Amino acid sequence: ASGGVGYAIEFAGSAVRALPMEARFTLCNMAVEFGAWTGLIAPDQTTFDYVQGRPYAPSGRDWAPKRSPGQPHEPAQHRHPGAQ
Repeated sequence: ASGGVGYAIEFAGSAVRALPMEARFTLCNMAVEFGAWTGLIAPDQTTFDYVQGRPYAPSGRDWAPKRSPGQPHEPAQHRHPGAQ
């Protein structure tokens, strides 16, 4: 499978938002199997809940997830500069 070569694949939508973190990790790892440079899912409350309180996670005043309320994330297709 080489359809993703040179791309970063962003997964989005209600099905992705419903996934627990472990399934999201698996999905992003599968992007590499597709030949993509990387896979990503925009952080949401599930992500923040997963990270908060873990070792090496920011805490106290440093824990302020950066979000833009009211600004929906619109995926765009971008080709990695190293792609052939």
